[in-house]
Amino acid sequence: MKKKENRKAIILKSLINKLEERLNKLEDEISEKRKELKSICIHDETEILEHKNYNEFTNNQEIIKLEVCKICGKEINKIINVL
Repeated sequence: MKKKENRKAIILKSLINKLEERLNKLEDEISEKRKELKSICIHDETEILEHKNYNEFTNNQEIIKLEVCKICGKEINKIINVL
């Protein structure tokens, strides 16, 4: 009786496993395509991203400026200023 009651859950678990396998394959393919994109992109459109970090141990604040390609996301330049 219990096996029959849990049949829907077993079927659903099987479906989830198949979807997860497909997702893993897609993630691998996306990763490869991103690597390819970064290798062929000419990085002509960039933006500056700024992050601030505070280190309590040293009482220093770091300002990190990243120049990043808008198309492929590759980090072009990184400047760290310690205040």
